Amino acid sequence: AGADTGCLIILRNDQLLTQARTDDNLVGVFDAPQPVSKQDLPLSLLNYVKRTLELLVLDDIRLDSRFNHDPYILSANPSSLLCVPILKRDKLVGLLYLENRLISDVFSPERVDLLQTLASQVAISMENAELYDSLEAKVEQRTLELSKKNRELQQTQKQLVEAEKMASLGQLVAGVAHEINTPIGVSYTAATHFSRQTQNLLRVFESGQVKKKDMTKFLSLAGETNDQLVAN
Repeated sequence: AGADTGCLIILRNDQLLTQARTDDNLVGVFDAPQPVSKQDLPLSLLNYVKRTLELLVLDDIRLDSRFNHDPYILSANPSSLLCVPILKRDKLVGLLYLENRLISDVFSPERVDLLQTLASQVAISMENAELYDSLEAKVEQRTLELSKKNRELQQTQKQLVEAEKMASLGQLVAGVAHEINTPIGVSYTAATHFSRQTQNLLRVFESGQVKKKDMTKFLSLAGETNDQLVAN
């Protein structure tokens, strides 16, 4: 384009930030955009284009009273300057700044047309990058949500398995308890009845009125009780 220095400047939260810079064919792209410094670029000129959205071509900056007092202009003393607003749907998203420090009238109409076309492509690229970043963020967020849901599902599954185990154990215990309680109950009833009959026989024996039939009945009951206890 005829320049020896150039910058791609983006607009973020109404602040101008340097995204990329080239000097003497060396191109640097910043991972984190840097705030524009008045020592590095003509802030008065950049803010003018930011405000007016006008393409600005200065064939000899020293003759323009609007900007020739700018600290950068006074220090770097460039000859030709060009600043192209980068627009996306008529909204400013950045600036393309070029300068030639030695030659005046370097930015011909053909070069300006080329740079305006380039600025349009830059706007499209920036929009695509924003869409990609947005999509990437949504994918990451969705992945985190799915990961969380998966952990919750695994936890629920674990709880269901534990609940099923406890239910099965409860059924087993209930079955065992039923199998045990029935013979214990029968044995307890038989033993209780035998104990009462033993107490009755002792009272009769102590009174001296015990008879053969009482002993026969008691011995028969003892045998039946013994049979029930052995069976259970």
